[in-house]
Amino acid sequence: MRESMARDFANPNLSMGDVAAGVGLSERAGYLAFEAAGLGFTQELQTLRLDQAREYLLGSSLRVIDIAFAVGFSDASHFYRLFRRRFKCSPVEARATQAWSRLGAA
Repeated sequence: MRESMARDFANPNLSMGDVAAGVGLSERAGYLAFEAAGLGFTQELQTLRLDQAREYLLGSSLRVIDIAFAVGFSDASHFYRLFRRRFKCSPVEARATQAWSRLGAA
C-alpha cells in the first residue's frame, strides 16, 4: 500500500479506499493493516507530501503555493502549518536557509 501511496500522493483526493482497492483490500482492511504496523494513513500521506514538497523547495524555483498544490495539498494554510510543524520552519525559511547553505553563509 505504501508503494501505491508513493506513486499517487499528489492526488489531493487520494483516500484509503483508493489505496486499499489498489492492492485488493477493503478500506477497513487497509486501515487495519496500517494500524497493525503502528502507522496512520493520514500521517503517512502527509509525510510523503511534505518530504516531496521539501525536495521541490530545495531543488526548484517553483512558487511555494504551486509546490503545495503539486504535492497534493488543496489548502495552502494547511500546508504551511504542517510544514512548519514537521520541519520547524516555514517553506520560505527552508528555501532561504538552503540558499544560504549553498553560498557557504551558514
